[in-house]
Amino acid sequence: MLKVKKSKYDFGLVIAIDDGENELDILFGGNGDLYFSPKMKTIEMLDKEDPIVFTITEEDVELYNAFNHLYNKIVNYEPFDKEENDFDFGFIDDDSDYYREYDRYREYPLVSSGIISWRSDEEMAENASVLNISKLNNNIVLEFIKNKPEDSIYMTYSIRFRNSGSSYNPFNCRFMELYKTLCQTDFDYHQITIDEYLKEKNKVKVYK
Repeated sequence: MLKVKKSKYDFGLVIAIDDGENELDILFGGNGDLYFSPKMKTIEMLDKEDPIVFTITEEDVELYNAFNHLYNKIVNYEPFDKEENDFDFGFIDDDSDYYREYDRYREYPLVSSGIISWRSDEEMAENASVLNISKLNNNIVLEFIKNKPEDSIYMTYSIRFRNSGSSYNPFNCRFMELYKTLCQTDFDYHQITIDEYLKEKNKVKVYK
């Protein structure tokens, strides 16, 4: 199972997801944007070329539910729940085909073959780092691909989600919804798995 810790800093909470080898920090920046920032524990990130991958299983109950909700909403082209919003986005069309033709979607579609591919809002799309979100054997897989060196200021796996002027606007709303959900979730509460329950039950039988 993944370990999830929350810590406070100047602009809110940092959600740290740890798989034992790498760590993913999800945080709200002072510039008003959201960031997914992978950290490696074993080797220098600048020397690594392969993607950094995090796998969220159903055993990671709260985390899985939050990312599964995000995944389902985006692959179905639902950037927000209209009945829960009092404001009109104006340019948004009810036809989901609209999003496939909007801005960056033309050359770099947000969803293709069931995979969400968000190119960081930090730089030009062709050079940007990429976050792929997919489902494999019912697991949620987060794959971070490092940005390309051409015209990039620095090498990074981090992903920026602009809340003003995002190329994938308005789907940044779903990632902010995810962050809010994670901030409100108590990850210290331990829900035992069926296997753990059966082990404890068998221990009781032995001692009797």
